Amino acid sequence: MSLVLVCSSIFSQEKEWKVKGFEPQIRLSFDEGVDYQKNFSFGADFVAAYRFNEIIRLGAGVGVDYVNMRFEEPKYIGYKKYDPYYEAAMTIPVFANIKVDFLRTKVSPYLAADCGYNIFIPFSKYAQDNMLGFFIRPALGVDIRFRKCVLFIELAYKYQARSFDNALASYRGYHQLSQSIGVSF
Repeated sequence: MSLVLVCSSIFSQEKEWKVKGFEPQIRLSFDEGVDYQKNFSFGADFVAAYRFNEIIRLGAGVGVDYVNMRFEEPKYIGYKKYDPYYEAAMTIPVFANIKVDFLRTKVSPYLAADCGYNIFIPFSKYAQDNMLGFFIRPALGVDIRFRKCVLFIELAYKYQARSFDNALASYRGYHQLSQSIGVSF
C-alpha cells in the first residue's frame, strides 16, 4: 500500500523538463558475459549529474555489484567435459558518465557512456590474485518521461580490464552485454 502511495505522489505532480541543473539517477543493471569467460554481475549505481543544456549531461557515479567470475578453463577428461570453476566477489565501480539526448519528447532515445575503475573485493582466498581496473560501458537507451521523473531502459556493451596471476593469466579482460533500468529525478 505504501509503495502505491509513493509511486502516485511521484507521478502525479506536474513538473517541467530540466534544461539545466542537477539531475541524479539510480540504475539497476544485469551484465552477462558474451566472451569465453561468461562472467556475470548485477548491481546498482548512483550517478550525480549536471545537465548543461537540453542535449548534454555530465556526471560522476559509484555503485556496488555482485560478480560471478570464471577462474579456470573447462577441462576435458576423456569425452566428458567438466564445467569451469567460478567464484563470487563484489566490485565497487567509480566512474564518469556522459549522456547525449536526441529529442526532448515524452519518449526519447539517447546515447550514454561510463568510463571508470572497478575496485575488486574477493570473497575467497583463491580469488585474491585477481585484479580488475579500467572499464568502459557505452550504452543506447530510451527515456520515458513522467511528470516528476524519467524512467529509462538501456542496452550497453561493457569491457572490463582484468588480470589474474593463476590459471587465466593470458586473459586480460572480458566483455559483457548489460541491460539496465533506472530513474532520473
